[in-house]
Amino acid sequence: MTILEANFSSALGGLELYCLNLSRHLQERGHRVVLWLAEGSRMADRAQSMGLEFELFREPWRFDPAFLIRASRLLKRNPVEVIHLHRSRDLAAVSWLRGYPRVLTLQIESTLRKKDFFHRFVYSRVDRVLTITERMRGFVEQSLPVNTGRVFTLPYGIKPTTNLQVNQQPDLRAVHQIPSDAFVIGIVGRLEEPKGQDILLKAFARLYETYADLHLLIVGEPPREHTGYDQVLKELANSLGVQDRVHFTGFVADTSPVYAALDVCVLASKEETFGLVLLESMAAGVPLVATEAGGVPEIIGDGVNGLLVPPSDPIALSKALSRLHDDETLRRELSANGRRIVAERFSLERHLTSLEAHFDAVIRSHQQAGI
Repeated sequence: MTILEANFSSALGGLELYCLNLSRHLQERGHRVVLWLAEGSRMADRAQSMGLEFELFREPWRFDPAFLIRASRLLKRNPVEVIHLHRSRDLAAVSWLRGYPRVLTLQIESTLRKKDFFHRFVYSRVDRVLTITERMRGFVEQSLPVNTGRVFTLPYGIKPTTNLQVNQQPDLRAVHQIPSDAFVIGIVGRLEEPKGQDILLKAFARLYETYADLHLLIVGEPPREHTGYDQVLKELANSLGVQDRVHFTGFVADTSPVYAALDVCVLASKEETFGLVLLESMAAGVPLVATEAGGVPEIIGDGVNGLLVPPSDPIALSKALSRLHDDETLRRELSANGRRIVAERFSLERHLTSLEAHFDAVIRSHQQAGI
């Protein structure tokens, strides 16, 4: 089928990477995929490096005649069978295009009620809404003007990682001059206050004197709208006296060497819808400590495939990290269970097959209705 993936975000976080990687995977399965992206966005740079087909637009407003004229011309010249959107604000812009099946994947939780006339119009133009957790599905059904029969849960999916990739001597340790026998804790994601890197630093400081082999990798960079948070974290590390064993990598496009370098991965978010890092870590066989925030408990069972701690609690986080440092058997159990759960519930094949089924269903519905 011919699929239009529309995402006019200027950022490059989990939501945006999902869209880009999904486009590549759909192409590999024989579909033609065209991306509509924002001019000057980091998504556009990444799409080009990935060899994806894309068109660039100035980010459209809710009702943007210039966008609609150009979009209509492009669709007339190169018809598509289904439009897949990733943000409600993009749905608002695209909703004025008539005659195209639309699927909206929502990845950010919101309890804000949007049942006014404008949102009733916008959501009347989407055929299916997909959410990445059951918790989020409940929020959508309560807050958005969408019939519950058009809302479905579709968790992320990920490819498995081989044992060889995880256990081989990682280059990232050498790059940051981390001893090969160190115990490395890592956190992966945008550097911003809600992600909880500051909480992890405080937990790390509580363990610093006890465990001389402990090192911390902080992977990511601040979003454009909050530049400078990396410096805030570096100053915090200095003030805590742990800077000699804290390593900032900056943005890493391919995270496989990161997970290969880790003994434990932490998701310290103060609020989190899903956390793709959880799947990446489990697929790589890296034991997890995660905050029981948002949809995380749908993915992590405490003591099964990770340890759960309350958000914003450096004492609880330090105790969980200490427990994993001291208990190799527990680390192995969490690692094995994580791999198994990814294979059973969060495989990329399962995700793509389900998404294709949603696309097929809305296309058939339009054909039967003669739209």
